[in-house]
Amino acid sequence: MFSVVGKGVYTISQAAKLLRLYTPSVNAPGVNRWAFGYKRRGTAYRPAIDVEASRERTLTFLELVELMHVASLLESGKSWKKVREAVRVARKLFPDEPHPFALRKWFADATSLYMELGEKHNKPILVEMAGDAQVVMTECLRTYLRQIEFDPDTERANRWRPANSIIIDPERSFGQPIVTEGGVRTDILVEHYHAGDTINTIAAWYDLAEPEVEAAIQFEERLSTVPA
Repeated sequence: MFSVVGKGVYTISQAAKLLRLYTPSVNAPGVNRWAFGYKRRGTAYRPAIDVEASRERTLTFLELVELMHVASLLESGKSWKKVREAVRVARKLFPDEPHPFALRKWFADATSLYMELGEKHNKPILVEMAGDAQVVMTECLRTYLRQIEFDPDTERANRWRPANSIIIDPERSFGQPIVTEGGVRTDILVEHYHAGDTINTIAAWYDLAEPEVEAAIQFEERLSTVPA
């Protein structure tokens, strides 16, 4: 049985909303295709990432981070067909790493990695990925690089700070967005606010600083304006 403890868990809709914060072209049907593949006219198309089996259509934190990489490639103007093929080929070159695109190097210098792998292994699709849309792709990835924290030993992503005073940590609250210091889920805090409770009252109930409550409200209101 699949356990989400320490891994985080996100529905397709939740993942799409979070990804759209910084890669606006993302939508829920796209996330579903990237993670689980799809069929068209009797032909099955593989997903861009390898999702752990034995569970419903949900994503872990590392899978969400891998989709940040995929979304950044698509945001740069690359076609889904090329992105899927390039990611598939690149992934095959890392057989012992289940989540290669959640590693720091794929955010720090992806274009050089694609070029190096393509030339070393004679994979033209990877060389092409490093080409024309390089500037836009790098800009998207660098935004994530500034926000994601990586484990110093494994270099895998282990936390994401998508906004001021907000953190997404798979070890806390199943990876749902929480306020950094108090650890309370942002969706819980904004529910109180929408029910008519004041920021001062909410802060007192949860022993939080008022700026944390304000940050949670701003973050959730931003998410709510993002179509899934």
